[in-house]
Amino acid sequence: MNSASCAANRRYTVILPAYNAAGSIARCVESVALARKEFDVTLVIVDDGSTDSTNAICKDLASKYPWIVLHGQTNGGVAVARNRALKGVSDGYVAFIDSDDEYEDSLFTEVDEVLSISNSDAVVFGHDRLNLDGTRVSFCPPRQSLTEHDVGQKQLRVSENKYLFYFLWARVVHASLLQGLAFCPSIKLGSDSVFVLEMMNRARSVEVIPTSLYRYHQTADSITSRAHKKNLLTSCEFHYSARIAAHKWPVDEAEKGALLQDISLGYIENILIYLLNNLRYTPLKHRWSQVRAVRMSNIYEETIPNYVGRTQSLFTRSLIASFTRKRYALTIALLSASWFVEDIRRLRGRLRNLTGG
Repeated sequence: MNSASCAANRRYTVILPAYNAAGSIARCVESVALARKEFDVTLVIVDDGSTDSTNAICKDLASKYPWIVLHGQTNGGVAVARNRALKGVSDGYVAFIDSDDEYEDSLFTEVDEVLSISNSDAVVFGHDRLNLDGTRVSFCPPRQSLTEHDVGQKQLRVSENKYLFYFLWARVVHASLLQGLAFCPSIKLGSDSVFVLEMMNRARSVEVIPTSLYRYHQTADSITSRAHKKNLLTSCEFHYSARIAAHKWPVDEAEKGALLQDISLGYIENILIYLLNNLRYTPLKHRWSQVRAVRMSNIYEETIPNYVGRTQSLFTRSLIASFTRKRYALTIALLSASWFVEDIRRLRGRLRNLTGG
């Protein structure tokens, strides 16, 4: 089937929330325009109460491209903005993009070609990650054709199948998977991962292609960045509760145990590191109480008993061991040492850049 006939048969809606994105929104939208080609693509932009020139730029783009629908709202957060955009979607396929990022020119061409053959509920693809330090990393999943049973088995081990259950924007999904779903405004960081888990657990068929079709730009607001994040523990607690509810819990005890271990692995070897590193910006006199608050939270009271470590890093193993055993002073000492080493490395890097060495 050629792309022209595909364009006549399939409708795509792209969801774009925007807040104070004046520096990147035009680049983002133009990437959608290049990828759109002759396909039936509608871009729904929700300006989430921007205080810069984002709204004016979006109005100019909407006047340039008639396939753009622009909404405005008072600032409510990215979850509220995405929910606003989803209200008008009832058919076709849905894709997502963030205002800092871009589509590759071939996105809809490649996705539509897959759908013309498989008619799947979802197409998942790879992405390039552009980090704050200037490095670029490609993530391309293996080619797969997955059934509903396959997806159900893979959600028992999300940590091994991140391409399938992370990265909201690295997929195109049928609108039927979204009916009745909503992003949780209480989860300030990572609300999309819970949404993706709920969404993918509804899929009957999924095509995974080993092609990078999205460019993700890390920002200071990303959970993986070094910048301080307010109320991170509270957000993570909402995330944990929502994730527990989003899973399809198996009856088989062995499978249930595998799922509990996988959830524990993610919150201890990943989320915990972000939570502890966030204490770098906490005054020294408050760090002990903050570490204790993290340790005594519902997340770690429930996940630690199910944790089976996988990390190969001696430092990370030591940090986790001191934290789980409630040795808060040692935990803080280990963190402080790691921050000192990191600062020295960054200083050396800056000196090399200045001297050209």
